[in-house]
Amino acid sequence: MNWIEIDKFLNGLIYAAKSEDQLYKDAMKKFNWNRKQAEDAIKPLQSRANLTHLADAKKSSKKS
Repeated sequence: MNWIEIDKFLNGLIYAAKSEDQLYKDAMKKFNWNRKQAEDAIKPLQSRANLTHLADAKKSSKKS
C-alpha cells in the first residue's frame, strides 16, 4: 500500500470516526503503528479536512 492509498483510507477514517481516540486506535491497528506514527500521519489530514469543511460551510451559507 502506498501513501496515496493510506491517505485515502485515513481520510475515510477521519470522516467516519466517532472520536479522535477511536480514530487513532483504528489507524494504529490497521497499519501496525504506534501512537506517534498515527499522529504524524493523521494530523495533517485532519487540518486539511477541517479547512475543507469550513470552506464548504461558507459556500453553502452564501448560496442561501
